[in-house]
Amino acid sequence: MKNVISMNAYGRRQSDSREGRLLRACRERMQQHLAGALKKMLGKVDDALFELAEKAENNALQSRYFDAMREVRLKRDGIEETFSRALVEGFEAALEPRGDTAETSETGELGLVEDEVLEENLAVRNMVTRVRIDARQELGMLERRLGELLHDPWLDRHENPVGPEVICEAFRLALGDVESGIEVKLIILKLFDRYVVTEDIPPLYRALNAWLVQEGVLPQLTLTQLRREGMPGPR
Repeated sequence: MKNVISMNAYGRRQSDSREGRLLRACRERMQQHLAGALKKMLGKVDDALFELAEKAENNALQSRYFDAMREVRLKRDGIEETFSRALVEGFEAALEPRGDTAETSETGELGLVEDEVLEENLAVRNMVTRVRIDARQELGMLERRLGELLHDPWLDRHENPVGPEVICEAFRLALGDVESGIEVKLIILKLFDRYVVTEDIPPLYRALNAWLVQEGVLPQLTLTQLRREGMPGPR
């Protein structure tokens, strides 16, 4: 995996500052942690597709699963590389302040989105929701600390650069070259949900929080401080 060190406009302006160095280190820690998680998870994909092939009700379905298993094996390196690259791109995009027209780009083509893309998007949204519920406290504290580094305490103008949206969308993009069909993609997304989203993202957030505390970023932050006036708690 290539260790990309360039950052976006924010990063270029701030790369020599303490905040810039800490943000870059957060990105590198996220990449390293998730690279290992993805390797383990892709091994589970091979096992799952083999098991489905063994249990297939007919030869055609069995062949489809064996073909998918071979395709994922052949494209595994590419999936890992694309995931790593998409993590960096998502991280850097999140550091750019949000514009007023950020949500208008897809409205004109919404009716043209294919059912398969909608299914993928739904799977991604469900994974993001799971993280935001299951890792609510750790994620809330991490967002406050990253907001401190971005001089945007409540992330009003930025996305969370290591948020579940960035991570899950990066994996969806990594599956872009898989041609075995939506059923196989959804199987892989479910395995990503089970083995990475559920098992590896919460520990990542705990580790980033602990490291930022060591670096002196809001070390005394408490759960009560995650509540903004008029808001019930962390997002």
